[in-house]
Amino acid sequence: MLLYHQGASFAHGGFLGVSVFFTLSGYLITSLLLAEHERTGRIDVRRFWSRRLRRLLPASLLGLALALVAVAVAVPTRQQASAIGDIRAALADVANWRFIVHGTPYVDLTTVMSPVLHFWSLAIEEQFYLVFPLLAALALRRGRATFALAVALVAVASLARQVTVASSDHVYFGTDTRAAELGVGALLALAWPAIASAPARWRVRVADVGGWCAFAALVVLVAGVDLTTGTLYRGGLGAFTALSVLLLVGAVEGASFARALAWQPLRALGRVSYGVYVVHVPLFLLLSADRTGVDGAPLFALRCAVTLAVAVASYHLLELPVRSGRAVRGRMAPVAVACGLVAVVACTFPLVPARHGSTLVVAAAHAPTSTTTTTAPTTTVDAAGSTTVPAAAAAAAPPAAAPPPSHPPRLVLFGDSTALATGAGLSDMAAHGNGLEVSLLGTLGCVVYHGDALVVRDNFEFTPACDTLFDDAVAEARRIDADAFVVFIGSMELSNVRVGDAVQHIGEPDFDATYTALLDRRLSELDAVGIPVLWTDVPPPSWDPAEYAAMQGQPLPGDGPPYMNDPVRASRLNDLDSGVLARHPLARHVPYTALLEGSSGTVPTSIRPDGLHLARAGADQLAPALLDLLATTYRAVAAADDLARSPVDWTP
Repeated sequence: MLLYHQGASFAHGGFLGVSVFFTLSGYLITSLLLAEHERTGRIDVRRFWSRRLRRLLPASLLGLALALVAVAVAVPTRQQASAIGDIRAALADVANWRFIVHGTPYVDLTTVMSPVLHFWSLAIEEQFYLVFPLLAALALRRGRATFALAVALVAVASLARQVTVASSDHVYFGTDTRAAELGVGALLALAWPAIASAPARWRVRVADVGGWCAFAALVVLVAGVDLTTGTLYRGGLGAFTALSVLLLVGAVEGASFARALAWQPLRALGRVSYGVYVVHVPLFLLLSADRTGVDGAPLFALRCAVTLAVAVASYHLLELPVRSGRAVRGRMAPVAVACGLVAVVACTFPLVPARHGSTLVVAAAHAPTSTTTTTAPTTTVDAAGSTTVPAAAAAAAPPAAAPPPSHPPRLVLFGDSTALATGAGLSDMAAHGNGLEVSLLGTLGCVVYHGDALVVRDNFEFTPACDTLFDDAVAEARRIDADAFVVFIGSMELSNVRVGDAVQHIGEPDFDATYTALLDRRLSELDAVGIPVLWTDVPPPSWDPAEYAAMQGQPLPGDGPPYMNDPVRASRLNDLDSGVLARHPLARHVPYTALLEGSSGTVPTSIRPDGLHLARAGADQLAPALLDLLATTYRAVAAADDLARSPVDWTP
C-alpha cells in the first residue's frame, strides 16, 4: 500500500492488498470465535468487542490526530470542510459509506487525497467486528453446520451485490459488496479441520505450490490492474479471494512459502503493520516534495522511515500498553515518546507561508454530511496574517461601507473544478497588489441540475455536493459587497444523469425542460443581490482518461470514453443557457470558449492537458485576458442597466 499511495507505476494494483487482508481477517476472527466456542461452549461477545477496541482504537486515534494535522498543513482550504467530515466519519467507523454517499471523489488537478481515505477499509473491518460475533453466537447454538450455512449465504449475497450494483464506487467501498471477501476467509476457517485431515505430505506440497503460484499471480495483478479495470466491479474482487485463500493456506501449511513469510524482518514489519497502514496516508501528505525538498525514491524512503518511526512508537507507547493494560516503563517510554514527537513535529515544518498582497478570500469546497449541508469557514489571507470568518455568519454580516465611485472589482467566482482552477489564476493576480479581490467558492464536479448520480462513463458514477453552492455565493456576495458573480459550471452537466431507474442527458426534451426551469430559479436567486451575473459558456470537452491519469497520478474510475465528450451536447447546453440568461437583465454569457481556443479554434494542450481540466500554468496564462473579457461583459451589463455599483476600475 505504501508503494500504491506513493504512485509507483508498477504498483497501480496495490489496493488488492486490502482484499487479501479482508480474507485474512475473516479467517483469523472466525478461528478465534470457533476456538472460544469449543473451549467454553459460548461466545462472550462483550469480551470480544473489548479486545478489538483495545487492539484497534489507540493507533486509529493517532492516525486521526495526524489527519487533523494534515488538514491544517497539507489540505487546500477549499477541501478542508470535506476533509473534516471524512475524519468524523472515520471516527464513527462509517467512512466507507460517506465515500459512497458522496461518490468517488471527482479529483481536480489542485485536489489532494483525503487524509483518511484509507479508513474506508478499517470502517468495514469495524462493522464486521460489530456484527459477525453476534451472528456466530446465534448460529453456533444450532451447530457448526448452521454457522457455515449462514456465512455462505452472506458471502453469496455479497457476491451477487458485486455483480449487480451499478456504481463502481459502491462496489469498491460497500460493506455489503466487500463482505464476500471476509466471508470466504470465515468459510476457510470453518473448513480447516477438513484441510488439516488430508495426508501431511500431499497437504504441505499442494499448499506450498498454491502459495507460490498465488503470490506470483498477485505480483502480476498488482502491476497490471488499476482502479479503472472494469472486471473488478463485475465479480473480479470476489474472484480474487481464491488467490487470497491459496496465500493463506500456503502461509499456514506450506514449507518453503511459509519459511519465506517467516523471515524475521517481515515478522517485525507484521507486528507494526496496522500502525503503518493507519498513519501512512496523513504522513505522506505532510511529507510532500515541496515541504521536504526531495522527490522520487529519496522522498519515498523518507516517508517510509518516518512512517515506521511513528508506527513503532505507536506500537510500544500506545498499542501494547492499552492492549495489555500495563504502562510503558523504563527506557522504552522516553525513546517511544521522542521518536513519535520528532517524527510528527518534523512533518509540520516548514509551514507554507501566508501570501502577501491584496486580500484573497477562498471559501472551502463543501460537502454534505447528512441531509443538511454546511460550508467550511471562509479564510481571509492578507499581508497582516489570516483570520477566519464562519460562512454561516456570512448572510448575517452587515454590508461593507459604500465603495468609492471607482474601485477595483470585488468578484464572487464560483462553480466546478474549472472555477477552482481559473479562480486560482485570478487570485494570483489579486495577490500582486492590483486591488482585485476574488472570493472563490468551488465544488468539484458541480452541476446546476443533478438527479441521483452523474454517470461519467461506464462503471463510474458520483453525486456532486452542490446543494448550497448558490446560497453560499449569495451570502458571500453580500458579505464582501461584491461587484459581480462569475460562474464557471456545466462541464459535468454534459454527462449522463441517473434519475431513479432512468438515465437522461442534455438534449432530451424532458431533461432540458427540467434543467432550464432550475437554472431560471438559480439565476433569480443571484438577481436578488442586484449585481451582474457573468456566466461563462462551456467549451466542448475532449476528456482523455489516459492523460488525466498521467497528470493526476491516479487513474480515472470506470471504462470507456466519458459521455461528456459530445460536442452536440455542449452546443445544446450553451444554447439552453443563453435562452435562460436572456430573461435576466443582469446576466450575460461570457464567451470563455473563444478565449480558450483563440485564433486556432482548438484549446491548446498546455492549457487543458487532458482535454477537460485547466492546468495551473494555463490558468495563470489566461488570467489577464480573462479579466479583460470579464470587464467587457460587465460593461455591457452596465450600459444596458442602471447599476448602482458602476463604474468599476478593471485595470489589471
